[in-house]
Amino acid sequence: MNVKIKDVARLAGVSISTVSNTLSGRRGVSPDKRAAVLDAVNQLGYVPNINASLLKSRKTGNIGLFLPYIDGPFYPALMQEIYHACTEHNYALVAHVARESSSRRTAANILSCNIDAAIVLNDRLKNEDIPMLTDRGLPLIFMDRPVCGQGVGCVMLDNRHGVEQEVAYLNHTGHKRVAYLRGLNNHDGRAREEAFRQAMARAGLPVDENLIMDGLFSRRLAYNCVYQMMLMGHGDPPDAVLCANDEMALGCIQALRDLNYAVPKDVSVLGFDDIDVDACDPPLTTVGYDLHQFTGLAVSEAVRLMADPKAEGQMQIVSTELTLRKSVLFRCGEGAGA
Repeated sequence: MNVKIKDVARLAGVSISTVSNTLSGRRGVSPDKRAAVLDAVNQLGYVPNINASLLKSRKTGNIGLFLPYIDGPFYPALMQEIYHACTEHNYALVAHVARESSSRRTAANILSCNIDAAIVLNDRLKNEDIPMLTDRGLPLIFMDRPVCGQGVGCVMLDNRHGVEQEVAYLNHTGHKRVAYLRGLNNHDGRAREEAFRQAMARAGLPVDENLIMDGLFSRRLAYNCVYQMMLMGHGDPPDAVLCANDEMALGCIQALRDLNYAVPKDVSVLGFDDIDVDACDPPLTTVGYDLHQFTGLAVSEAVRLMADPKAEGQMQIVSTELTLRKSVLFRCGEGAGA
């Protein structure tokens, strides 16, 4: 079937010019209409009849960064580092934040931003919608999502190594009952929880499901989870709480303090990210990594794929390392290493 642009317009319920503007990445098309056009393109298998070399030559000098939100210190720090990396390569940064967007709307937002490549830290863009972007010569670089292919690369954190170090340290310091504050149901959240459960099993430490809490990477939610857990008292209280990011660790410490538990005397607390925790009292034991390297690799991969959008993307992994501070107590005589 020879699908024409008018067929796309008819199915999407829009004008032919709206279809053309959407596929060309022009501004002035509403997100709803863009999503409808992309959905029709996908259903019909429409391929624009355009000269690929002309599309490729339409350079903007912009790299896009697409985030689900900018809460807490992590996202502003990430954005700043990516901005500096873009500047080093003589590109401008265009940042787009959308908390509640479907996959199609996220794809539409990426197309509408007048950019030469997209760096994506947003799980809402589904794998099946990626070709809508790469077929138009737009390279994609995912941060902390294992997706690679033609014109698609990714930069990953070694989540497993960091969490394994934390559990091993808790075991060494004599902790027996460890609670876990897990993050969102995205790659980072799933990878860190899986590493926690497997490391606990290897250490011979039990995982009590009553002590697994949904903090969703949020300080406020982590506070509420820990406060309720300590009040409800399912068995003995934990002697440590391992948090899947530092924001949750800060909320955890505040909840414990408000309930008159001392950190780390009564409960040890650990985090993950090691970003902007200078105000934490006590200083937080956490897993860190080189944010400059993490963002720099993403921008470098974007620049490489912009030079050849048909090239195969690369998966690059950034190492993580446990940093010991004062939020974990050595419970003498109780642990394997005591």
